[in-house]
Amino acid sequence: MAAGAPACSVTHRTGFLPPAGFQKLFDAIPSRLQPMVLFLYETGCRVGEAAKIEWSAVNLDAGTITLLQGETKNSDSRVLPLSATLVTLLSNVTDRSGKVFPSKGVLQNAWKDAIAEAGIERSPDSRPAPVGGSQPSARWGV
Repeated sequence: MAAGAPACSVTHRTGFLPPAGFQKLFDAIPSRLQPMVLFLYETGCRVGEAAKIEWSAVNLDAGTITLLQGETKNSDSRVLPLSATLVTLLSNVTDRSGKVFPSKGVLQNAWKDAIAEAGIERSPDSRPAPVGGSQPSARWGV
């Protein structure tokens, strides 16, 4: 990604990390985890669902990832659109076999350090790692 180019241009939901805070977090997270963090932030996909996505579900030409029936918490299938930035990040991945994103544990291990490096203060109801069903980590200093 070009230096200074924002990773995310979507409008944030109330109570979640705003775009400027997300950019700091994105810049602080290890580069191998940036595609997953951006995917979670932009789509609201659950961490566990994201960790199960196989490359066969990714269509970079169409800019989509398809979650099939039974692969989601509520068992509904859905097609998730990908931003141009996320398509670029995923296009740079050389090994496109198996899982697209690392496990939830890998992300959790890097999360605390990235939050600290980004200077994001946690509110009392926040958790030290991303939580399912929402953008990564609910309520950071909001």
